[in-house]
Amino acid sequence: MKKKEIEHYLKTIYLLNRCCFANNEDISIFMSKTQEEIFEDLMQLSNDGYIQFIHSNPILTDKGLEIAKKIYRKHELFENFFKFVMKMNDNESHKLSDILEHTISDKFETKIRKFLKIRKVVPLIFLKKGEKGRLVRIDGGRVVTRRLNELGIVGNVEILVKEEAPLRGPMKIQVRNSNIILGYGEAKKIIVEIQS
Repeated sequence: MKKKEIEHYLKTIYLLNRCCFANNEDISIFMSKTQEEIFEDLMQLSNDGYIQFIHSNPILTDKGLEIAKKIYRKHELFENFFKFVMKMNDNESHKLSDILEHTISDKFETKIRKFLKIRKVVPLIFLKKGEKGRLVRIDGGRVVTRRLNELGIVGNVEILVKEEAPLRGPMKIQVRNSNIILGYGEAKKIIVEIQS
């Protein structure tokens, strides 16, 4: 399998697992392949250490998750640039971003972000152990927002990731001097600006 196809699979599994568990049928729709072809490719991804199976559903390993997040981050950068700066329609923006996400280097991505003065604003789940983010907003309803505010996640507070959330598990963070455990669902609603 070529690098671009591997990355496309990993991004697809990542996105499907954000809303539900990825399965062969859903992946085959996204990838425009038969379920038999998907099964063979998933077995190869598993053998290469990018995914593992839990109850027949593909879940990204740390290795696969790192690549998927990077590709998705690049895709979002370009899609937002094309939509909001270049005023292109959603379909064109998405198609171009699908191409560019596989071709630009991390160094070039950083240069583009600096040139455009785009902050690295991501869900908290994107941060690795030891990384810090400053709260930008909470993408949740009143109940979730109130609960997180009560835990000290308010204003533009700095959040330190103490332990990552592997396989959609809980995440340990530090806010001011308090250690807090958050579920995956809560952590993905916390939008932060990555601090250098």
